[in-house]
Amino acid sequence: MLRKVMCASIILFAALYATQAEASVTIFLDEFNAISGWGTEGEVFTNNNESSPAPSGDPAATLKANPKIVASIWRSISTVGYNNIGFSVYRRPESFGDSSGDIFTMAWRKTGDPAWNILETLNYGSSWEFKNWVLPSSANNSSVDVKFSLYNNSCGTSKDYVHLDDFKLTGDHTNGGDVIPEPVTTLLFGSGLAFGAFLRRKKRLV
Repeated sequence: MLRKVMCASIILFAALYATQAEASVTIFLDEFNAISGWGTEGEVFTNNNESSPAPSGDPAATLKANPKIVASIWRSISTVGYNNIGFSVYRRPESFGDSSGDIFTMAWRKTGDPAWNILETLNYGSSWEFKNWVLPSSANNSSVDVKFSLYNNSCGTSKDYVHLDDFKLTGDHTNGGDVIPEPVTTLLFGSGLAFGAFLRRKKRLV
């Protein structure tokens, strides 16, 4: 009977490990409670007055561009140990459309590559939207740079804004070198104890 229990435990362990080892997890999340760890250009700040539908709610990050000015933020994020990299963010443009050439871009590149890969180019809008993509395989198991950039093409005095919230990178664990998830570790340890007790009992009976 115990042998059957042990076999079932081993099968369950393998299933749990395979499931959790490949489960999509959060690699990086910024709820923009502060602008920390980002490179910046122009006016970029935490906006406590910008209501967001993102799970974290207020505050949000704001990029503000005066006429003929760029506002942008960027950073590098390691994806070592992960594949199927997901990129997601809530974004809302404000005051767009008053000038031809106002433009907001979201982009990424493998760290070290010279060129940016544009995920979205936006020249009009006013509402919050959730945007998400799965990046190409070149983003897997490496490091990626991400960048949000706003350019105001106005010749007058109008200002353009883009608000951002809950920027996230996700990925699937790659096999090899990962720590075994805690529930699986507990199961394996318990199974080992039970199997050891079984062997000791069998030895006494022989």
